[in-house]
Amino acid sequence: AINKMDLQGADVERIKGDLAAKDLTPEDWGGNIQMIPVSALKGDGVDKLLEAVVLESELLELKAHYDGQAQGVVIESELDKFRGPVATLLIQSGTLKLGDMVVCGASIGKVKSIIGSDTSKLKTAEPSFAVEILGLNSTPAAGDDFFVVEDERKAREVAEFRREKFRENQIAKQQIAKME
Repeated sequence: AINKMDLQGADVERIKGDLAAKDLTPEDWGGNIQMIPVSALKGDGVDKLLEAVVLESELLELKAHYDGQAQGVVIESELDKFRGPVATLLIQSGTLKLGDMVVCGASIGKVKSIIGSDTSKLKTAEPSFAVEILGLNSTPAAGDDFFVVEDERKAREVAEFRREKFRENQIAKQQIAKME
């Protein structure tokens, strides 16, 4: 999506040229990258973008795995003073259910609530859903991986291992800084 096409002086061809210089050649220039001009503010081109995404997913035969335990990535998180740690997750495979024990980076918790993007409460969430969950013991970092584990003992082991790796990386960075 080439955004902000509603701005005065927006030049799609210049943007395509800049992207082509970085080895992203547009389809209309003989490449394999679809580039759709859109305006998020006005909504222009969004329908065409959605059609392009559906077409690309059909050509690539993209399929999600609904069976099994959920896994994906943390989009964002915050500490809400009424609800506690809240994490927004993008589920990439599997199905997330209420009561699942999740590990998000170095945070763990039992899923107490799943809130959909339309603020509805859900019992399950399938791949491609972006949902907020409650029940974590701390706020994970954006970009952290999350996955469901069988029990709390395993979740604690994984979280402790990740915390230890993070500490080791921090100490190594400090050592390098001191040597410089």
